[in-house]
Amino acid sequence: MFFRRRTFHIGSPAGYNPILHCASGCAGNIAWSQNGGSGLQVGGYCGGLNVPSSNVGENDIVFGGTDRLNEEIRTTLEIMEGKLFVVITGCVTEIIGDDIRAVTAEYKENGIDIVSANTGGFKGNSYLGYDIVLSEIVKQYVKKGLQKEKGTVNILGIVPYMDSFWRGNLIGIRHLLENIGLRVNTFFTIEDSLDVLKSSSSAELNIVLSDVYGIETAKVYKDIHGIPYITATLPIGPTTSEALLRKVAKEINLNVNVDSIVTEENRKYYKYIEPLMDVYNDSDLQKYAVVVGDVNYAVAVTRFLSDDLGWIPVFTKLTDVLNEDQQDKIRKKLTLLHLRPDSKWYLTPMPARQSAI
Repeated sequence: MFFRRRTFHIGSPAGYNPILHCASGCAGNIAWSQNGGSGLQVGGYCGGLNVPSSNVGENDIVFGGTDRLNEEIRTTLEIMEGKLFVVITGCVTEIIGDDIRAVTAEYKENGIDIVSANTGGFKGNSYLGYDIVLSEIVKQYVKKGLQKEKGTVNILGIVPYMDSFWRGNLIGIRHLLENIGLRVNTFFTIEDSLDVLKSSSSAELNIVLSDVYGIETAKVYKDIHGIPYITATLPIGPTTSEALLRKVAKEINLNVNVDSIVTEENRKYYKYIEPLMDVYNDSDLQKYAVVVGDVNYAVAVTRFLSDDLGWIPVFTKLTDVLNEDQQDKIRKKLTLLHLRPDSKWYLTPMPARQSAI
């Protein structure tokens, strides 16, 4: 899961176990809030309240907590089954400067797959934690030098556990891209595995379904493993879905008839949505809309309402805290939606203190 106060990620692929290096109560406190916030899409083996934690106390904070972390890693390896262990920090251990990389290095020398990531909550929220942890996994765990596999792609940008539909979104993206013959690595569904993650450097392309999240991870993939990346809007509705298929097919030179695939998928889609639209239209319901959501949903839903349903989004609020570069990028993209002149957008600026960090 992703924690709002601590920017780390507790993942879902089988065999992936987190180890927290933080004060007592951190994991339990967030586990309960995350349960409700994500529609109970959390937990599992070594998740929820079962997460190993160093639970550092006063003595550890004064004299350093690396000995306590070393003990926690050792006992976790004895008790918990896993193929990959990821050590992540909280605010307290970040502030006192514990060197978690030095601790994990000893285990790596003994053949243990273990990754460390500095994820103090003062660095940002859980969306940032997604990129921090995935980037470290790409650097420290993913195999280097693998030959690229034609038609294999990685999906980035959909942050797990931040809403009730994240897992369904990943599954839907997989099915959509499989229609044009691609092998799709989504990393966090039941169809994925650690083996897929470890060999993800063989992908031909990284697809970032966000204008903000997953981009830093994609840059790491490009720098270390030579995988190019593209960004695209979360495909909600036929317009953005078609745009994604055409963009991906063009990027990796797929020899596939995208037109026929789009036609068939649209036929199925409109069969589902026609009854709902009949209700709205026959009832003469007002066709103005207000959209409130994160950067992934807000842009995608607004475009769906405008391009596919013909509604008028009069106000859209992005709940993310964005820096100036991210805000400029979003503004440029919004101008391409050709909304009504009186349509309004509101982006939350990043506080000066957090921006400086």
